[in-house]
Amino acid sequence: MKVHVLENHVPHLRVGTEVTVEIVALPQRFRQGKIVAIIPQADSRARTFPVKIRLTNTITRGDPLIKAGMLSRVTLPTGARTRALLVPKDALVLGGRQAVVYMVEADRKDPKKQVVRPVPVRLGVAVGKDIQVIGEIQAGQQVVVEGNERLRPGMEVIARPVPPVPDAKTSKPTESQR
Repeated sequence: MKVHVLENHVPHLRVGTEVTVEIVALPQRFRQGKIVAIIPQADSRARTFPVKIRLTNTITRGDPLIKAGMLSRVTLPTGARTRALLVPKDALVLGGRQAVVYMVEADRKDPKKQVVRPVPVRLGVAVGKDIQVIGEIQAGQQVVVEGNERLRPGMEVIARPVPPVPDAKTSKPTESQR
């Protein structure tokens, strides 16, 4: 497959780098591919460079699973690799001066009860349905992802665990940190 990459991202790419390819029409949407060539001739109007990516295609009785023209999205590593705390985008409450997430914690007066506290966050990179948050929140803490627009600080809640979500790269169930 060939993708067209903006010129300011091309210097970060290397032949042999693994990439994630999402093919919307397929049941297991995410596949791993590898950059096999970066063509050094830009499209002068779009300021993009063609990048060739190889991925495995399954052929059953002469019929390829991945077909020419299928809509796909490629995630290319264009910056330094870093660890990030991700929350579902649905956890964000926007509209005030700063984005917040509501964190679930034990009530100080009655530790058996759970209440919410708004935590201001700065937003980072988005990965699928998740987004990086930077603020007073740690991995493993619970945040509210449904009904959070109606919450007020200190409101009592009953937390339900979120079922594990499939890992974007392998489509296998993984532990969810929400």
